[in-house]
Amino acid sequence: MFSLPDWAFYPIASLLVGGMIFGALSGGDTTTRTPEDILENGVVYDDVMLNSITLGNGLNANVMIENDQEFVRIDAVRGPFDGPQSAGAFFTLSPQEIETLQGHAIQVTYNIRSSPENGATNANFSFFVPGIGQSSWQNTSLTPQFSEFSIIIAPPSCEWDWGFIGIWPNWATNANSVDVQSVKIEVLESAEC
Repeated sequence: MFSLPDWAFYPIASLLVGGMIFGALSGGDTTTRTPEDILENGVVYDDVMLNSITLGNGLNANVMIENDQEFVRIDAVRGPFDGPQSAGAFFTLSPQEIETLQGHAIQVTYNIRSSPENGATNANFSFFVPGIGQSSWQNTSLTPQFSEFSIIIAPPSCEWDWGFIGIWPNWATNANSVDVQSVKIEVLESAEC
């Protein structure tokens, strides 16, 4: 059996490992969205981006596929004002998105339905940035089919340190589950602040 001497093995092994690391880091999507693209096309959470959902206490979520369409099923065992308060099941804006969106009124559109099993009759929605807290939850009734529900937010502050898009299904009964197919942020006019 052939074996390399140490003086040859380590440089060759280092080159191979370095090549594998370079290959791994250079693959995939290396483009970033420009502020102009975000202002023109907004920010959309759908398909694989649904996996970026974060959960507050009292909520569960699972990404599912039905008829080749991904959605996230969220269910609640408590309400937004019971126990530690949070943004519910939420998507977190990236620093670049925050920097681009701040200083604008925005519209958040949720494509949502009552889940086929244990479906909630309604859900709460909010967009949290500095100056907009727990009192901003807006409630709407849901249907068994995916349909869009929008909220318009005019933040009182033009400088945002953070931003969250929140969803909280009804929790009062066992009918506490919703399916979210997408969430989209669209930029409206500049805010007066």
